[in-house]
Amino acid sequence: MSVSERLAAEQADALRAADADRRLKVGSRTRVPLAEDEMDELQAAPVAPASRGRDDGAPVGHFLENGEERVPFGDAELSMAWPEIPGFRLYWFNDVPGRLLRAKRAGYEHVEDGHGKPVSLVVGKGEKSGGLIAYLMKLPIEWYEDDLRRKNNLEAEKIEQIKAGKLVSAQVENVYVPGQGIKVKVARRG
Repeated sequence: MSVSERLAAEQADALRAADADRRLKVGSRTRVPLAEDEMDELQAAPVAPASRGRDDGAPVGHFLENGEERVPFGDAELSMAWPEIPGFRLYWFNDVPGRLLRAKRAGYEHVEDGHGKPVSLVVGKGEKSGGLIAYLMKLPIEWYEDDLRRKNNLEAEKIEQIKAGKLVSAQVENVYVPGQGIKVKVARRG
């Protein structure tokens, strides 16, 4: 029996006891026993989900008074999860020297909480003292997709240069490409 069913059964039990002029001490562990026919009637009665007056008829305990969904304490959840913002790519940036400035130069903006402050979390130990803080930032999805295309094109160029033996070592450190190039065979599994 679920919690809401138990609560509804308790409420029905209290109403039946009041109707029968019995004393029922709500909140105590002692209950006045019901007659056998009353117990059968109680167990057979359909239980309607209780609600807090919400229009959608959601059961008790699923939503808070402000309308937000209730998340029971102790449930598994991602600590850095954040609701999707349509049209934006979200990313957490650690507050290490130069990182946030670089993100802003790339077009990222801070995501703000309900009070107009940047969303942040302590994600580790700082270099000197205190905690390492990560800030949630957003980038228009079009810019993010353009950046991915640019990065993929650069990587494809490097692969072609490696295959042709023309990758200049100044472009990439610690790379050896023989003058005759490298043959790459792609095995397809079928």
